Amino acid sequence: MGQGHGWEGAVLKLLRAKDFVFTVTGAEDVTPRYRRVHLTDGGMLAATGVHPTMWVRLWFDNAGKPHQRAYTLVDPDQAAGTFSLEFALHEGCASDWARTAKPGDTIEATVHGTAFEHPEPAPSQVFRARIHKNEPTRPV
Repeated sequence: MGQGHGWEGAVLKLLRAKDFVFTVTGAEDVTPRYRRVHLTDGGMLAATGVHPTMWVRLWFDNAGKPHQRAYTLVDPDQAAGTFSLEFALHEGCASDWARTAKPGDTIEATVHGTAFEHPEPAPSQVFRARIHKNEPTRPV
C-alpha cells in the first residue's frame, strides 16, 4: 500500500500497535469459497508470542484507500515464524487479494496485542456451553 493506514492506523499507533510485513509462502483452496494462505510472520511471533485466538489486522488497498480486516492465526509456529490465515471468499478487496496470493507476495499487518496470560495452574477441566436449554452443562 505505501500511503499509510489512514485514521484507523493512526489510532492503532496511539494504542502502541506494532506493524509487520508478512510474506506469502503458499495457498490452498479448502473449498471453492474458502482459501487458506500460508505466511511468514516478519518477526511478529518472536515479538508478541502466541496466545489462543490470536488475530492480526491486514491492510488491503481498496481503490487507493486503506482497508483493514482482522483474521485469526491458524497453526502459528513461533519457532519457524509461520502461520496461516483463512479467507471466506466473496466480493471485496480482501477476498480479491486472497484469491490471487502467491509465494513472494507481501501484505502489511498491524497487531495490537493482548494482556492474555496462561493461567497457573492450568485448568484441570474445560466446560462446554449449553446449546439447548434442556442440555446439561458438563466437563469435557
